[in-house]
Amino acid sequence: MSTLRRSAPATSFVFRLRMSKLIRELEDSLLVASADWDESDRARTCGIASILDAACRAEGLRQLAIMIRSLDSLMRISAEQILPIRNAFTDKVWELLALIKAAAHRELSGTG
Repeated sequence: MSTLRRSAPATSFVFRLRMSKLIRELEDSLLVASADWDESDRARTCGIASILDAACRAEGLRQLAIMIRSLDSLMRISAEQILPIRNAFTDKVWELLALIKAAAHRELSGTG
């Protein structure tokens, strides 16, 4: 029995133009937030992640949206909870961002 792979819907032109910029904004905000995990910096990262999540869902990019929501959830953890596990937390956040960037690249290049 063969399995048919359903192709992902084509993303809109405007989405493709703005996605790379939003990913860079997310990365830049995460760089600032990871310096001391200040609440306002994490809130900014959450805001960007929320926008990306909504855009990805609107474009039918479910897996990418799930990864972005995961990052958003991590940014909602309090600094008091983060600080005792700061190094491991930071490593995982950056690992997740790398996965998000790779998935976004696949989608934007049409190889997703």
